[in-house]
Amino acid sequence: MSIYKKVYFIGNGFDLHHGMHSGYNDFKEWLKTNRNSVFENLIRIYGDINDNWWCKFEENLSNFDPNKFPMEITDNSCLKQLRKLIERYEEEGRSFINDLELREGISNQHVRAGEIAHFEMKHLHDDLREAFGEWVKSIEIPPKTKMDCNLDATALFFTLNYTKTLESLYNIDESQVIHLHGSIDSREIIFGHHMTAEKMLERDMDNHMYDRNPEKDKGEFNARTAMFEVAEELMKPVEHILLDFSTEFYSLTSVTELEVLGFSYSPIDLPYLERIIEITGNNITAKLGYHSEEDKCNLNDFAQKIGLKTDNMFYF
Repeated sequence: MSIYKKVYFIGNGFDLHHGMHSGYNDFKEWLKTNRNSVFENLIRIYGDINDNWWCKFEENLSNFDPNKFPMEITDNSCLKQLRKLIERYEEEGRSFINDLELREGISNQHVRAGEIAHFEMKHLHDDLREAFGEWVKSIEIPPKTKMDCNLDATALFFTLNYTKTLESLYNIDESQVIHLHGSIDSREIIFGHHMTAEKMLERDMDNHMYDRNPEKDKGEFNARTAMFEVAEELMKPVEHILLDFSTEFYSLTSVTELEVLGFSYSPIDLPYLERIIEITGNNITAKLGYHSEEDKCNLNDFAQKIGLKTDNMFYF
């Protein structure tokens, strides 16, 4: 095993710095041109998604309103029937909770809505994964004239990027570049949010505390839980990735210097950086790049949390 003295942790801002069209807004434009049906499905499920939504594309994959989606896709089928059933029982003054026929009607309709919601979300996720992989492979690396970072070619590089920018522009040996989320040569390209189905359901219940229908939440396969269960499939498997690359992470025991380039310090990918600091120790000499004020705030919060010195923060 090689002994490294320096490690780089690199995010998408590194590719953007080199003029590459690798941002999530670039993915949006690619979708509109090349896979418009996927783009339209995203809008249908997630609502009126603007540029700010796309800036945090991964995080926002866990942000949707299940109150709207099932009602939309089943408006002419099970939920339409359900609303008529409820209206009839309200007119008759019959209790929702105590009437067995109504409870069974509600349960059956929402099971059907859940099955439809599950199918729709699953279909979107499959298409989205395929489209994302196609887009990644379409990203062009600029000519070597654009290389302007003074990188230590003897270091180890952990990158969140799928491109071969380090290998192609800076001639870094591929054995020194750890593509945590896969690369254009990988069978699987990894992306996603960081919310479990349980956390999404808790958040949803908090957001709709005053308009909940207890009967609507019953059953294993109702519309809400079905959507959250499928949405969890787009959760990035960070813990599994840390295990898969445990050997590479533990090769950092001799590292004395860390440099972070193009990373936004988002909560989704912070566990990788936390593991690096855990192994190297928080007294490591760290050069911490940031690009926006939000990045800088995230960086300060992270550094304070783990006791990391921020003497060498710099704009990148």
